[in-house]
Order: sequence, then structure tokens, then C-alpha cells
Amino acid sequence: MSPARNAVSNSFGWLVPLVAYYLALPVIVKAIGAEKFGLIVFATTLVGYIGVVSPPVSAGNIRFLAIAYGRGDRDAFVTSALSGAVLGVGLAVATGGILFPFAPFLAGRVFAASPALRTEALAVFWLGCCGFIISSLTGVATAIPAAMQRYGVINLCTGGGAALGLFLGAWQATHSGSAAAVVIGQIAGNAAALLVLVAFNARMLVTMGVKLKTIGRHSNSGLRELFTFSAALWLSQACSTVALQTDKFIVGLMTGPIALAWYSIPAKVGEQLATAVGRVSMALYPLTGSYAGRGDRDRLVALYHAFLRLGLMLSVIAVVIAKTHGAEILHLWLGVNLPANAGSILLIAVLTALFRTPGTIAYNVANGLGRAGITLLAGAAGAAASALGVYLGAAHNGPIGAASGFLASAILTNLAFDGVVRVHLLGEGPREWGDPYLRTVLTLIITSLVSLPLA
Repeated sequence: MSPARNAVSNSFGWLVPLVAYYLALPVIVKAIGAEKFGLIVFATTLVGYIGVVSPPVSAGNIRFLAIAYGRGDRDAFVTSALSGAVLGVGLAVATGGILFPFAPFLAGRVFAASPALRTEALAVFWLGCCGFIISSLTGVATAIPAAMQRYGVINLCTGGGAALGLFLGAWQATHSGSAAAVVIGQIAGNAAALLVLVAFNARMLVTMGVKLKTIGRHSNSGLRELFTFSAALWLSQACSTVALQTDKFIVGLMTGPIALAWYSIPAKVGEQLATAVGRVSMALYPLTGSYAGRGDRDRLVALYHAFLRLGLMLSVIAVVIAKTHGAEILHLWLGVNLPANAGSILLIAVLTALFRTPGTIAYNVANGLGRAGITLLAGAAGAAASALGVYLGAAHNGPIGAASGFLASAILTNLAFDGVVRVHLLGEGPREWGDPYLRTVLTLIITSLVSLPLA
């Protein structure tokens, strides 16, 4: 499948749950209230934090699967697929089991909920552990179709499952008014996606000659190599998870569930924009390894520039819309009176997504080149910078300060990461690296001047 078709397919995989999110969220917030919605956001963030102990085995395994699939080596493909499944399933279940005993502590001590909400908070944290297991297994199941570049299957399952979960959560919210019921609906959608992916993988493996009596032989091979390669990706992903969730975690701890709810809604819009760029650029990971293996540096650099320009263009358009009509869009969307700072948080969140774009592109290219150590250093720097920036900003100016600190850390770390990849790995000069950002900044300045009200 061509890069363009991959990008289009991945865009649809992002667009379907995005539309579902914008349709379902107002229903959920109105049905369960801001405090219960804040509970869901905090639990999801915290479980995601702790869940980084589960290595991204599927991401590491895609490399081995893609090589075997490209060579037509069915035996190696089956071995990698089953080894990844054994390791991924074991780690997902083990990590979920570790999270369960901590749920009462998290619900009673860490989360500042009202006494009337403590029982439901415990249920939400327990359900969050179950949801983590389902999501982890879904990630493991995407390795085979990703290596085969069957992104249509991945996006149909993951995007459709997320959308189904949101609609089920909204339906549950209107009938029960319970935060736990909303989480159950979301888990059901993800479970449906997992079942479809498992059926697809089983069909592919059967066509390659896998039989029950040979599964043990295949699954015991290649575990050490897979685990070693995945370890670096795990550390990098752990740092990235910490960096990207810091703002909501700190805002939740410092300001409580209601403030977190109103902060997370506009901040989520920025996250969706960053997710769109990530979906579009996902195809860079396997393509980078393919071009590098053939020594086709010029084509790799051209592809890098194309994805970077596309990502920056989408982000600039979103920034313009957020600046001119952001607050009005939020009000029309949710149909409730929002805090006065909601429009400003939305604009800052979209600006943050803009400056996360180069880091997202660089992440896929560096991993595709097998330089997971560089992504690890970038992730560690990003985690430290975002935690410090968000904490100082929140202490100084509440949610607005937290969003501003998050933006500052994103600018520093993502531009530096992109510079290292393009100058050190791809051999570009500083002038070539700075050109797209100069154009972006000039565009933002001109847009700001044009949009100023006339006296």
C-alpha cells in the first residue's frame, strides 16, 4: 500500500472516533455531571501512567514481522507473530493484575473525590484496570495487520471500537447517570474490536500453515530477541506517556475533579489534533526501515519533509480556528456555560499540538532506523520538561498556567528532537531544519495580525 493510501486510511481511523467523541461527550457530561466526568479522566490518566510497565511489544514486533513478510518467509513470520502474542498477552494480564490491588488506595487516598463518590471512584479504578488489559491486548493484536500494511483492518477495528465504546458509554450515562457505567460501555467497544482483530490474525496464520500442534514450537522461538528490542521502545514509550499526561495528572491533583473536567475538555481537542498527525505519520515507521535498507536517503528525506509539511499545515489551520472561534465552538458543542478560561486553554492546547508535530514525525523515523536510544533520550527529556513546566505553571496560574507550561516544554523538546533526527541521522543542515518552522511562525504572526479587531 502506498504512503498516501496509508495516510488516508489512518486519517479515517482517527476521524471516526473523533466524530463519536464530539457527539457523545456532551451527552456524557450532562448526564453524569462534571465531578464524575473528572473522575473518569483522572482514572484513565492514572491507569495509563501505571500501564507503562507493559512494554509496547506490538510496536517492536512489527519490525520483525515486516522483514519476514517482505521476504516471503512464512516460518519466520509465524514465529514472530506467536512469540509476540505470548509475550504481549502475558505482560498485559500480569500488569492488569498488579494494578487491581492498588485501586482502593488510588480511589480513597490519591483522588480528591467527595465522600459520596468514593464507592463509585473505586469501581471506576477497578474497571480502568480491566480496560487497560483489553487495550493492551488490542495493541498486541494490531502487529500482524500493521506488518502486512493492512491499515484498513486496524483502523476499522480500533476506530470503530472506540466509536462504539463512546456511544455505548453515552447510552449508559443517560440511563444510569453512573461514571462506572460509562467506563463499562467504553470497555465493551474495545472488546468488540479485539475480537475482530483476533479473528483476522487467526485467519492469516491458518493460511500460513499454522496448526495447533506447531504453536508451541513457534511461540517459544524468538522471545529473547523480541524482548531485547522491545525494551528500548518500552522505556521510550514510558517517558512519552508520562510527558503527554502530565498536565491532566497535575491539574487533577492540585485543583480537584471539577476543574480537571473543564480543563480536560478543551485540552482533549488539542490531543485529538496531535492524534491526527500521529495517525497520518504512522506509515513512516515501516517505510523508513524499507528505504534505509535500500540506501534510498533522498526518498526518505523527501518523505520526511512531505509528512512534516502536511502535519504543520493541518495544525496551523486548527490554530487559526481555535483563535478566532474556539470559545464559541466549545459553547455550541457542549451547550453549557464554560469557565472563562476555556477558550484560552483550547488555543494553548492546539498550539501544543502544533509543536508536537515535528516530534511525532521524528519519533517514527528514528524508530524505523533502529535508533530507539535517541527516542528514549527525547522521551526522558520531554517527561522531565513537561512535569516541571506544568507544575510551575499550575502553581502560578492554575489550569491556564499548566497549559502554558505544557506548551513551553513541547516547543523546547520537540523542536530539539526533530533537529537531532534531521541533522544527525539524515544529514541535513541547520538551515534546512529551520526553514519550515520559520514559515510556520510567520504564518501565525500574519494570521494573528489579520484577525485583530479593527478600532
